[in-house]
Amino acid sequence: RGFECPAAWNPADFTMDIIEERAEEDLDKLDLFLAPPEASEVVDFTDQEPAGKTRASHGFADAMLEFQWLADRELKHSLRDTDALGARFGATIFLNLVFALVLQGVGDNDDTDPDNLAAHFGGIILISAMVMFGSGQSLAAELPAQRPTFLREYVSGTYSASNYFLGRLPAELSIGLVQSLIVLFLVFWLMELRGNFGLYLLAFWGLGFAAASTTLVVACGVSDVRQTVEFISPI
Repeated sequence: RGFECPAAWNPADFTMDIIEERAEEDLDKLDLFLAPPEASEVVDFTDQEPAGKTRASHGFADAMLEFQWLADRELKHSLRDTDALGARFGATIFLNLVFALVLQGVGDNDDTDPDNLAAHFGGIILISAMVMFGSGQSLAAELPAQRPTFLREYVSGTYSASNYFLGRLPAELSIGLVQSLIVLFLVFWLMELRGNFGLYLLAFWGLGFAAASTTLVVACGVSDVRQTVEFISPI
Protein backbone atom coordinates (compact mmCIF):
# COMPACT_ATOMS: atom_id res chain seq x y z
CA ARG A 1 0.00 0.00 0.00
CA GLY A 2 3.02 2.28 -0.22
CA PHE A 3 3.91 2.20 3.48
CA GLU A 4 7.35 0.89 4.45
CA CYS A 5 8.11 -0.12 8.01
CA PRO A 6 11.47 1.36 9.16
CA ALA A 7 14.26 -0.97 10.16
CA ALA A 8 14.27 -2.13 13.80
CA TRP A 9 10.70 -0.88 14.24
CA ASN A 10 7.80 -2.89 15.65
CA PRO A 11 5.42 -3.62 12.70
CA ALA A 12 2.41 -3.57 15.01
CA ASP A 13 3.32 -0.10 16.32
CA PHE A 14 3.97 1.10 12.76
CA THR A 15 0.52 -0.13 11.66
CA MET A 16 -1.16 1.56 14.64
CA ASP A 17 0.61 4.85 13.82
CA ILE A 18 -0.72 4.72 10.25
CA ILE A 19 -4.26 4.05 11.43
CA GLU A 20 -4.22 6.77 14.09
CA GLU A 21 -2.82 9.50 11.80
CA ARG A 22 -5.34 9.09 8.95
CA ALA A 23 -9.09 9.43 8.61
CA GLU A 24 -11.19 6.32 8.09
CA GLU A 25 -12.20 7.50 4.58
CA ASP A 26 -8.54 7.77 3.53
CA LEU A 27 -7.80 4.32 4.88
CA ASP A 28 -10.79 2.92 3.00
CA LYS A 29 -9.53 4.47 -0.26
CA LEU A 30 -6.18 2.78 0.29
CA ASP A 31 -8.04 -0.54 0.61
CA LEU A 32 -6.56 -1.27 4.04
CA PHE A 33 -9.74 -2.81 5.44
CA LEU A 34 -10.69 -6.42 4.92
CA ALA A 35 -13.97 -7.18 3.20
CA PRO A 36 -16.72 -8.36 5.59
CA PRO A 37 -16.90 -12.18 5.71
CA GLU A 38 -19.79 -14.13 4.29
CA ALA A 39 -22.29 -15.54 6.73
CA SER A 40 -21.02 -19.06 6.05
CA GLU A 41 -17.47 -18.03 6.95
CA VAL A 42 -18.30 -16.57 10.36
CA VAL A 43 -16.99 -18.76 13.19
CA ASP A 44 -18.72 -18.85 16.57
CA PHE A 45 -16.11 -18.59 19.33
CA THR A 46 -18.55 -18.42 22.23
CA ASP A 47 -18.18 -22.13 23.05
CA GLN A 48 -14.38 -22.08 22.95
CA GLU A 49 -12.19 -21.81 26.05
CA PRO A 50 -10.14 -18.67 26.69
CA ALA A 51 -6.58 -18.69 25.40
CA GLY A 52 -5.07 -19.02 28.86
CA LYS A 53 -6.97 -22.26 29.54
CA THR A 54 -5.67 -24.01 26.42
CA ARG A 55 -2.25 -24.27 28.05
CA ALA A 56 -3.41 -27.29 30.01
CA SER A 57 -3.78 -29.33 26.79
CA HIS A 58 -0.16 -28.74 25.72
CA GLY A 59 2.38 -31.47 26.22
CA PHE A 60 5.57 -31.64 28.22
CA ALA A 61 7.72 -30.67 25.22
CA ASP A 62 5.72 -27.46 24.73
CA ALA A 63 6.07 -26.57 28.41
CA MET A 64 9.83 -27.13 28.29
CA LEU A 65 10.13 -24.98 25.17
CA GLU A 66 8.17 -22.18 26.84
CA PHE A 67 10.40 -22.44 29.91
CA GLN A 68 13.55 -22.33 27.78
CA TRP A 69 12.45 -19.22 25.88
CA LEU A 70 11.26 -17.41 28.99
CA ALA A 71 14.41 -18.25 30.96
CA ASP A 72 16.58 -17.03 28.09
CA ARG A 73 14.55 -13.82 27.77
CA GLU A 74 14.68 -13.06 31.50
CA LEU A 75 18.42 -13.68 31.69
CA LYS A 76 19.11 -11.41 28.71
CA HIS A 77 16.79 -8.74 30.11
CA SER A 78 18.59 -8.79 33.47
CA LEU A 79 22.05 -8.56 31.88
CA ARG A 80 21.06 -5.81 29.45
CA ASP A 81 19.47 -3.63 32.14
CA THR A 82 22.84 -2.37 33.31
CA ASP A 83 21.40 0.57 35.27
CA ALA A 84 19.28 -1.68 37.50
CA LEU A 85 22.06 -4.22 37.82
CA GLY A 86 24.59 -1.53 38.72
CA ALA A 87 22.26 0.00 41.31
CA ARG A 88 21.59 -3.41 42.85
CA PHE A 89 25.24 -4.41 43.16
CA GLY A 90 26.38 -0.88 44.00
CA ALA A 91 23.99 -0.60 46.94
CA THR A 92 24.97 -4.09 48.09
CA ILE A 93 28.69 -3.26 48.06
CA PHE A 94 28.35 0.13 49.72
CA LEU A 95 25.98 -0.81 52.54
CA ASN A 96 27.60 -4.11 53.46
CA LEU A 97 31.07 -2.58 53.37
CA VAL A 98 29.95 0.17 55.77
CA PHE A 99 28.38 -2.34 58.17
CA ALA A 100 31.41 -4.64 57.96
CA LEU A 101 33.74 -1.77 58.86
CA VAL A 102 31.50 -0.68 61.75
CA LEU A 103 31.29 -4.25 63.05
CA GLN A 104 34.88 -5.13 62.27
CA GLY A 105 36.19 -8.08 64.30
CA VAL A 106 32.92 -8.88 66.16
CA GLY A 107 33.18 -12.55 65.25
CA ASP A 108 36.57 -13.06 66.87
CA ASN A 109 35.66 -11.90 70.38
CA ASP A 110 35.05 -14.09 73.41
CA ASP A 111 31.37 -15.06 73.17
CA THR A 112 31.24 -16.05 76.82
CA ASP A 113 30.91 -12.32 77.46
CA PRO A 114 27.23 -11.37 76.94
CA ASP A 115 28.16 -8.08 75.27
CA ASN A 116 30.45 -9.81 72.78
CA LEU A 117 27.82 -12.46 72.06
CA ALA A 118 25.18 -9.78 71.47
CA ALA A 119 27.49 -7.91 69.08
CA HIS A 120 28.35 -11.13 67.22
CA PHE A 121 24.72 -12.20 66.92
CA GLY A 122 23.57 -8.68 66.01
CA GLY A 123 26.16 -8.42 63.25
CA ILE A 124 25.03 -11.65 61.60
CA ILE A 125 21.37 -10.62 61.85
CA LEU A 126 22.12 -7.20 60.34
CA ILE A 127 24.01 -8.66 57.37
CA SER A 128 21.24 -11.24 56.85
CA ALA A 129 18.65 -8.48 56.76
CA MET A 130 20.70 -6.57 54.19
CA VAL A 131 20.86 -9.69 52.01
CA MET A 132 17.07 -10.00 52.12
CA PHE A 133 16.45 -6.33 51.37
CA GLY A 134 18.99 -6.37 48.56
CA SER A 135 17.15 -9.21 46.83
CA GLY A 136 13.64 -7.94 47.49
CA GLN A 137 13.95 -4.25 46.66
CA SER A 138 14.97 -4.82 43.04
CA LEU A 139 11.98 -7.07 42.38
CA ALA A 140 9.66 -4.60 44.10
CA ALA A 141 10.56 -1.96 41.51
CA GLU A 142 10.62 -4.32 38.51
CA LEU A 143 7.53 -6.53 38.75
CA PRO A 144 4.73 -3.90 38.69
CA ALA A 145 6.25 -2.47 35.50
CA GLN A 146 6.28 -5.93 33.86
CA ARG A 147 2.68 -6.76 34.76
CA PRO A 148 1.05 -5.28 31.58
CA THR A 149 3.41 -7.30 29.39
CA PHE A 150 2.70 -10.49 31.32
CA LEU A 151 -1.09 -10.00 31.18
CA ARG A 152 -1.03 -9.27 27.44
CA GLU A 153 1.12 -12.30 26.64
CA TYR A 154 -0.76 -14.62 28.99
CA VAL A 155 -4.21 -13.68 27.69
CA SER A 156 -3.04 -14.19 24.10
CA GLY A 157 -1.91 -17.72 25.04
CA THR A 158 1.81 -17.11 24.56
CA TYR A 159 2.71 -19.10 27.69
CA SER A 160 1.25 -20.37 30.94
CA ALA A 161 1.51 -18.49 34.22
CA SER A 162 3.50 -21.30 35.86
CA ASN A 163 6.10 -21.27 33.08
CA TYR A 164 6.43 -17.49 33.35
CA PHE A 165 7.38 -17.64 37.01
CA LEU A 166 9.53 -20.73 36.56
CA GLY A 167 11.30 -18.97 33.70
CA ARG A 168 12.37 -16.22 36.08
CA LEU A 169 14.18 -18.70 38.34
CA PRO A 170 17.50 -19.11 36.48
CA ALA A 171 18.11 -15.35 36.24
CA GLU A 172 17.07 -14.65 39.83
CA LEU A 173 19.10 -17.56 41.23
CA SER A 174 22.20 -16.58 39.26
CA ILE A 175 22.08 -12.91 40.24
CA GLY A 176 21.23 -13.83 43.83
CA LEU A 177 24.23 -16.15 44.03
CA VAL A 178 26.58 -13.42 42.77
CA GLN A 179 25.05 -10.93 45.19
CA SER A 180 25.49 -13.33 48.12
CA LEU A 181 29.11 -13.94 47.11
CA ILE A 182 29.79 -10.20 47.07
CA VAL A 183 28.26 -9.77 50.53
CA LEU A 184 30.22 -12.66 51.97
CA PHE A 185 33.54 -11.52 50.48
CA LEU A 186 32.99 -8.11 52.08
CA VAL A 187 31.96 -9.21 55.56
CA PHE A 188 33.49 -12.64 56.20
CA TRP A 189 37.07 -11.51 56.87
CA LEU A 190 36.38 -7.95 58.02
CA MET A 191 33.94 -9.14 60.68
CA GLU A 192 36.12 -12.23 61.29
CA LEU A 193 33.13 -14.54 61.17
CA ARG A 194 33.54 -18.12 62.28
CA GLY A 195 32.23 -21.16 60.48
CA ASN A 196 32.29 -22.57 56.99
CA PHE A 197 32.37 -20.08 54.10
CA GLY A 198 30.28 -22.36 51.88
CA LEU A 199 27.55 -22.79 54.50
CA TYR A 200 27.37 -19.03 54.99
CA LEU A 201 27.02 -18.65 51.23
CA LEU A 202 24.17 -21.18 51.06
CA ALA A 203 22.42 -19.50 53.99
CA PHE A 204 22.65 -16.01 52.48
CA TRP A 205 21.62 -17.33 49.06
CA GLY A 206 18.58 -19.05 50.58
CA LEU A 207 17.63 -15.93 52.54
CA GLY A 208 17.85 -13.80 49.42
CA PHE A 209 15.74 -16.22 47.41
CA ALA A 210 13.12 -16.40 50.18
CA ALA A 211 12.95 -12.60 50.28
CA ALA A 212 12.63 -12.42 46.49
CA SER A 213 9.82 -15.00 46.55
CA THR A 214 7.95 -13.07 49.26
CA THR A 215 8.35 -9.85 47.28
CA LEU A 216 7.00 -11.62 44.19
CA VAL A 217 3.86 -12.70 46.04
CA VAL A 218 3.30 -9.19 47.41
CA ALA A 219 4.00 -7.48 44.07
CA CYS A 220 1.38 -9.65 42.35
CA GLY A 221 -1.30 -8.32 44.67
CA VAL A 222 -0.63 -4.56 44.59
CA SER A 223 -0.84 -1.94 41.87
CA ASP A 224 2.38 0.08 42.16
CA VAL A 225 5.95 0.09 43.43
CA ARG A 226 5.23 2.25 46.49
CA GLN A 227 2.65 -0.18 47.84
CA THR A 228 4.99 -3.12 47.27
CA VAL A 229 7.80 -1.46 49.27
CA GLU A 230 5.38 -0.54 52.07
CA PHE A 231 4.17 -4.14 52.37
CA ILE A 232 7.51 -5.97 52.17
CA SER A 233 9.28 -3.77 54.72
CA PRO A 234 7.40 -5.13 57.78
CA ILE A 235 7.24 -8.65 56.33
